[in-house]
Amino acid sequence: MLFVKQAESPADAAGASTCLLCGHEGDEIERIDVRRLIAKWKSRLGINIGHELKDVDGITEHRCRRCGLLYFLPVAAGSEDLYRQLQELPWYYSEVKWEHHAALRDIPANAAVLEVGCGFGSFLDLVQERRHADAKGIDLSSAAIEVAQSQRRPVAVEDVVDLAAREPETYDAVCAFQVLEHVADPRKFLDACVRLLKPGGRLCIGVPNNDGYLGKQQLDVALLNQPPHHITRWGTRTLTSLVSLFPLEVRRIVFEPLENQHVPEYITVRLDPVGRVLRRRIERSAIGVLISLALTRLGLRRLVRGHTVYASYTRLPFKTARVVATGLALMECGPSMIG
Repeated sequence: MLFVKQAESPADAAGASTCLLCGHEGDEIERIDVRRLIAKWKSRLGINIGHELKDVDGITEHRCRRCGLLYFLPVAAGSEDLYRQLQELPWYYSEVKWEHHAALRDIPANAAVLEVGCGFGSFLDLVQERRHADAKGIDLSSAAIEVAQSQRRPVAVEDVVDLAAREPETYDAVCAFQVLEHVADPRKFLDACVRLLKPGGRLCIGVPNNDGYLGKQQLDVALLNQPPHHITRWGTRTLTSLVSLFPLEVRRIVFEPLENQHVPEYITVRLDPVGRVLRRRIERSAIGVLISLALTRLGLRRLVRGHTVYASYTRLPFKTARVVATGLALMECGPSMIG
């Protein structure tokens, strides 16, 4: 998926800035060496992001004091060329996502469904089959849309803001999976999604879970969790805060259990506090092997919060600042209880 760059949110000399979501003040919490970031993308992913960051001298991460959103400045959203290169990596696009199945529970039968940032469009097949939905998808990546159209999926290259201006209050459900964290202007994006919904319609969002192991990864390791790939990072506090910005009511918030392929990353994050040298020794030792086996073979990974947090909302007929039981009371942790 691809989203157009916006004017950056200014940060002052003391590190204060304006939140990309709610507009309140945020504080600088980390600085990123751009030259080192470019070198790591080249060595680990084989992708040169120098032209993506050609006008960027330094990147800083900020945390909003009010909604808790983590965001990077200056805003340096990736170009279509970047996503075309990422698409060539065999592991980048996943046709089957956990949140696809989580969303089915919130989508009524025969609903009019829009997926924003649909990629190859595999979710459209699922929701058509399971909910007999009238579904379509939009994306700004022409390369992804070409793949989806080659499989006769109902998709188009379209900006969600433009679509909302043409088709307000048209859909029973609007879904965005692994999209919001890429968006240069999340408030404008979410406003368009909400406008597309009929009153009583469902907004379904899946984002990387920054409250879990992803939020504890060092930025040196988490290359895709920072610009020019991710612009924002989301957790329960921020997802709950949307009800104070839009005419929405939280339905539920659930967490993906840790997947097998993410177990090594999870173990690394948990052992990071002991230091790199000792961590590597433990990972290669019998203890490290036993930890991995317990998580994978014994299934203990299902008790751990994994990569994604899914949130669903109901669009209210008028704007309200109501927070239902602070939002947190509606959280369904399911089997995933460990951060």
